Amino acid sequence: KMITDFKEVIAKKLGAKSTIVDYDFSDSLMGQATVYEFGLDVDGKVFPLKFVEDVKNWKSVDSSVLEPFDLSGPMELWIQDGQDMRLSLPHDVDAGDVKKVVLSDGATVTVRGAKAVVLRHPIELPPSSLSNHLYLASPLVSLRIVGPSSLTARLKVKRLGPGQLQLSSGTWPLSSINESDPKLAILQQILSNTLDAAAEKSNGSTRLTHAETSVQTMMKMAFGIERRLDNLFPAWRTRPEVSRLHFEVLAKVEEELKTEMLKQVFPDSASEPDKRSARPRLDLLPMFPPSPFTL
Repeated sequence: KMITDFKEVIAKKLGAKSTIVDYDFSDSLMGQATVYEFGLDVDGKVFPLKFVEDVKNWKSVDSSVLEPFDLSGPMELWIQDGQDMRLSLPHDVDAGDVKKVVLSDGATVTVRGAKAVVLRHPIELPPSSLSNHLYLASPLVSLRIVGPSSLTARLKVKRLGPGQLQLSSGTWPLSSINESDPKLAILQQILSNTLDAAAEKSNGSTRLTHAETSVQTMMKMAFGIERRLDNLFPAWRTRPEVSRLHFEVLAKVEEELKTEMLKQVFPDSASEPDKRSARPRLDLLPMFPPSPFTL
């Protein structure tokens, strides 16, 4: 039903006289794209920022989860699906159902299997020139981990209450920065430059009201359409009844398929499934010549 509804939406976008043909769901490709969303509040005006990575590997995807990543304290983590969360600690400590994890300064955990990471409360963002001086006075960053996930760390464990743990490092607490992912360094630089530019024009406060990292499952598929050519050619010309065009659609997979991009492709396009498999297709040829004098 999802595919049927999606085909109807595409047909409406292309016009009432269009009919979708040459569609094979088995030729569809699946992939994952990481999405970074931020909300900056400058003098009471919110500026949304959104960065979407291109899908690099199109393949079969069983579930949409983020790549493993590190989080360093001080911060607190609220686990949305605590009953499905697994906490891997030294000596096989059984933590039970965990709803909240507090990371002390210098403590780092590796998160696997999360669907999204969301900032729970807005935080004040001072200019970069003052950030080092205000680091100790800043409130504790609070994040929400969405989806069944696991935390891995070699840290000291202290139980704070039912479903609450504190993880601390056994060494002298040092600020830890995860520089293993160059994309995060680029995002950090973009946000830093944006904040510095906003601070120069702002007379009030600058806050980060929203921050979310999530993963989206994308589907790419190719199909053809037949469109009727009523009254398109003069009477003296041989008039075909329909023309055939080929399109490629990029859709986001949620409860329903949502179109992100729709573009026309041509027989020499390398992204079409039939070109990838090197199968010749006669129906990829134009339905009619561009000139009446062309045979």
